[in-house]
Amino acid sequence: MPIIFLIALSSLNLLAGWTILSHIRTDTITFLRNQKDNLNKNINHAKNNFIIFLFDEMSYEYLFKNGEIDPRYVNFKRFADISEVYHAASSPGQQTLTAIPGLLMAKRYDNLSIKYDWIYRITAKQKAQYLTVDKVNLFAIAKDKGFKIFVVGNYLPYCEMFEDYLDICQSFSEYNYGGVEKGFSIINPIMTVFNIWPRQKPQGLVKNIAASLLQKKRIEKTKDFIYEVMQEKDAFFLFAHIYLPHIPFVFNKQGFYWNEKPFLQNDENYTSQLDYCDVLLGQFLESLKKAGKFDSSEIIILSDHNYRLEFPGRESKIPMFIKHPYQRNRKDIFEEIHAERLLKEVLLEMK
Repeated sequence: MPIIFLIALSSLNLLAGWTILSHIRTDTITFLRNQKDNLNKNINHAKNNFIIFLFDEMSYEYLFKNGEIDPRYVNFKRFADISEVYHAASSPGQQTLTAIPGLLMAKRYDNLSIKYDWIYRITAKQKAQYLTVDKVNLFAIAKDKGFKIFVVGNYLPYCEMFEDYLDICQSFSEYNYGGVEKGFSIINPIMTVFNIWPRQKPQGLVKNIAASLLQKKRIEKTKDFIYEVMQEKDAFFLFAHIYLPHIPFVFNKQGFYWNEKPFLQNDENYTSQLDYCDVLLGQFLESLKKAGKFDSSEIIILSDHNYRLEFPGRESKIPMFIKHPYQRNRKDIFEEIHAERLLKEVLLEMK
């Protein structure tokens, strides 16, 4: 019976294999420790740290109730009480692929696609062209200011596209299990194939396990990266793309758990994962305080896009908070703002 089952899935495995070969290069950079001489010349010129925590698909409508943060999210509320709170911030894109490049380069993009180690613009004639990395991107500005630059994220080819500006970078694939494991293992390509399988039964039963494990390890690696950066002696710029509360839903307030339906997008699953975002935020901020870096750091919390399934037509509406160094009081801003412009302005003004 197992042999028959595997034979029945053989065409599916071939499709998965083709997908891997089409979208994953063997030399893709998933971890970068840059040794270029020109990267570190200005380090120590910057005085305070600049930190961006981007929670993927975090919804303003779920985080806020009647203009105030839902009391269940205690760490977001504590942070908001000493920050600028933007109630009408808009992202430059309706999905991660368009939103984050826009946030990093202070531009708005419409039709993008990702393949191998780069992002492409799709022209009016449906031709793919390299997306040019603007020389006035956030990392370039941070580099000129003398920051040591760290990036951790998921899905996008951060380490390849911004290699010239980064000191240390780690990125994780949407499907490739090898990206969260050290060294080669025969299990990695198998788990990668399982992650590419469809969500429907019977294949979905296996995919649920593989995707849950990948999400668990991806978040663990992201946390480890962030904690390590917080121990830096030099002033640092950290961009942390945290793949939560985005699916698969496998976290709640207590941490990771086995969810029988990790791809079911409903209030219970989304809210539970947002609970864990609140826990994570509290842990990150506490770590900064213990390192003596919280008060002096510029800390920005935002999302790349809204909970899209729940809020069609409002995909670009995002929560956004900015705590300036030594800020103690809350300020609510209700004017409409473009998040990508504000990020650039705040960084340029940073001393």
